[in-house]
Amino acid sequence: MGNDKLRSTRTRWGVLYALKEDLRLAWALLKDPRVPTWVKVLVPGLALGYILSPVDFLPDIVPFLGEIDDVMVFLLLLRLFISLSPEYVVQEVEARLRGVSPPSPDVIEGRYRVVDEK
Repeated sequence: MGNDKLRSTRTRWGVLYALKEDLRLAWALLKDPRVPTWVKVLVPGLALGYILSPVDFLPDIVPFLGEIDDVMVFLLLLRLFISLSPEYVVQEVEARLRGVSPPSPDVIEGRYRVVDEK
């Protein structure tokens, strides 16, 4: 019964829950030495530069829309940071954050195609 309540809370607050998980993942990736330094510098630097820049997609004078572009750029750069990080590191850190064992490095995933040689 407790899991059902947790699951319904996650569905109700799905976007915020996913944002929280992405922020936790990005923070852990930022501290991980296996993520390239250029990713750690470039993406947060772009975010900081956009926020501090006087140029906006939508001017901040417009009451509600002025802040939406800042939030959207932040979310896009958050996803960019995660996608530019090495996939095996992302999978390992996600598994660690969820409290499960990371995928085994001995497993090789791939696709195959059977070619009929007639």
